[in-house]
Amino acid sequence: RTVRGKTPRVAIVQHSATAVLDEGVLGVLDGLAANRLVDGQNISISRFNADGDFTVANAIAGQVVAAGFDMVVTISTPSLQTIAKANSSGRVIQVFGLVADPYRVGVGVGRKSPLDHPKNLVGVPTPLPVADKDLKRVEVTTRDIDRGDNSHYLKKEIAEGQKARGLQAGASVAI
Repeated sequence: RTVRGKTPRVAIVQHSATAVLDEGVLGVLDGLAANRLVDGQNISISRFNADGDFTVANAIAGQVVAAGFDMVVTISTPSLQTIAKANSSGRVIQVFGLVADPYRVGVGVGRKSPLDHPKNLVGVPTPLPVADKDLKRVEVTTRDIDRGDNSHYLKKEIAEGQKARGLQAGASVAI
């Protein structure tokens, strides 16, 4: 679909190439295709990947915001944060996904109301499922998650899950 006679331009930004994030990007592309939005036909999609490097992530964020995309879809907490910071003026619409706890990462998303967010920033939290078998002994390292608020969120979720199920607390988080 064209907007004011032009093909919409969408950037998809992910922080690193992991199975979960790659599947998230494929889900976005599938969702667009299901709504008859096909890259090269009626929408222009550009993909960016920082390969886990925050210097690259910040450069991508600046580039994406300056390029005047109509929308930026961010996949992962670091991508949410870097784009939101570069886009603090609200120049571009940002949609985030695969973010466990967007309320604690400093982008202005509030926990109390779904309407508590910057006007240009929307998304849905993706809480991580934690099963009994996962709670007996859990070790989360920086190989598994990015440094920052997610590790603290995971530690809290694990501890609460262990307590609720009467399991001995044994979670450790290396940050």
